[in-house]
Amino acid sequence: MNFKINIKQDVIDLIKIYNNYQFEVGGMIFGRKKFNQYTLKTLSFKKGKSVNIDFSSNDKIIYQLPEKQKIIGTWHLHPMQLKASPSIIDLKQWKSWKKNYIHIICTKREFNIFNSEGECLYGYHLEEM
Repeated sequence: MNFKINIKQDVIDLIKIYNNYQFEVGGMIFGRKKFNQYTLKTLSFKKGKSVNIDFSSNDKIIYQLPEKQKIIGTWHLHPMQLKASPSIIDLKQWKSWKKNYIHIICTKREFNIFNSEGECLYGYHLEEM
């Protein structure tokens, strides 16, 4: 399947800021989706624990959707990993939601975007800050 992903600079800037945390943080990805074309516009923030963060369907009520945008996925850090990849827990949670979301997993060096099956759709190398 062919995907087109457009990432606004705000998303990259927020990932770089949040990447300074030594524990898992994450949130929702806001933007637009049309067929297999995604535009990632901004991120929300949720603080996790030292080694994990969890999401539930109730999380969306704490976020005010930016105008003309919707939730298109989730993002979170894996601060102890070198390669950005989903954990078994991530994959299980993504599949259980039965949503056609995309998911960003970030490390200090990179972030990758995955579909709910765990297939990597896009990779981005973060420059040294």
